[in-house]
Amino acid sequence: MEIYPIELYHKIKRKQNIFLLDVRTEEEYKEEHIEGVHLIPINELPSRTEEIPRNKIIITICAHGNRSTRAAVYLKEKKYDVFSLKGGMEAWNDFIKNEKEN
Repeated sequence: MEIYPIELYHKIKRKQNIFLLDVRTEEEYKEEHIEGVHLIPINELPSRTEEIPRNKIIITICAHGNRSTRAAVYLKEKKYDVFSLKGGMEAWNDFIKNEKEN
């Protein structure tokens, strides 16, 4: 139920049918986020699930992967096609930094 940063990177580049869902706080989101992501803090997820499309692959994102995994489990129970970004924004930023250096 996890997706690695490199896999997400290729899905974004190929403009695949994905919905990026950031489950961090608004403050964390304002500091940094992936372009095109939708913010629904994890504590608001149960009351805002209807905002998440069912016809796309959902990629949940947080700082390190813990909250996004919890969100993915919740959404999987609701029958969404969902994956959590392994390592969260920390791993994403490391990957992007390395990608730019190469």
